[in-house]
Amino acid sequence: MPVSDPGPTLDELVAEARQILVPAGLAPNEVEITIAAALERSRGDLELARLLGRRPTPVQVQRIRSFTAQRARRIPLQYLTGTAGFYGHEFEVGPGVFIPRPETETLVTLAIKSARGCGDAPVIYDLGSGTGAIAASIAVGLPDARVTAVESSPYAWPWLRQNLKRIAPRVRPYFGDWHRLLAGLPGRSVDVLVSNPPYVPDREIPRDPEVRLFDPETALYSGRDGLDDIRQLAADAARLLRPGGSILVEHTERQGELIRELFVAAGLQQAQTHPDLTGRERITSAKSRLD
Repeated sequence: MPVSDPGPTLDELVAEARQILVPAGLAPNEVEITIAAALERSRGDLELARLLGRRPTPVQVQRIRSFTAQRARRIPLQYLTGTAGFYGHEFEVGPGVFIPRPETETLVTLAIKSARGCGDAPVIYDLGSGTGAIAASIAVGLPDARVTAVESSPYAWPWLRQNLKRIAPRVRPYFGDWHRLLAGLPGRSVDVLVSNPPYVPDREIPRDPEVRLFDPETALYSGRDGLDDIRQLAADAARLLRPGGSILVEHTERQGELIRELFVAAGLQQAQTHPDLTGRERITSAKSRLD
């Protein structure tokens, strides 16, 4: 009687995936990350299963090979799993929405700290909200804050609404151009403006295929030097922030000095650039004058 094929072991699948993913330009540790994600397990769980010699089920084998093939095409892993972890929450993501990165968590921490110095029920606007990761994380950290998440992309909008409904239903979602929205607000009416805006110069195409091919262009590019949106935000902040209110923006590690100059030129003060979780200076803040 013939013996049925038991199927590949996890070690064999790891070796198989390595031969596909590394030549595709992915780092060796991406192999275990991809397989663990396909199994909906941690890398520690995967390593334990390998040590115990466990074999995945045929369905799991198919899923591992599917994830491997798609990652070889540099489709973001978050698109395959449907979620991205950020600030202790899981945000639903997919094509058409910018995937939140762990480095941006520092922006949230700084925004919460700034808002706490503004008294009760601070008014906060998250501009270009995407998945709603920044707005929702701030709202959870500041239950009394009045947070508005602004998004202009019809592709990102459904993800924003879905995530806010599940994680931070008190946040008010607003669909439309944020500069137009801010132009209609009365002066001195906002405590914190926070944004991970487009900041890539038009001619600087990102190297990572996951960014270049899958992140929405409207979330990346902002004029010749990448600062068009931030220039407008500086002017908006000078008019809208209450005395002592703050603006905080994310940017590349090369733009901090220019953004500090923009903020000061707009009439803001205490402009400073902060390191993100990787130690790169990628967040700049400023405050409105107290007089």
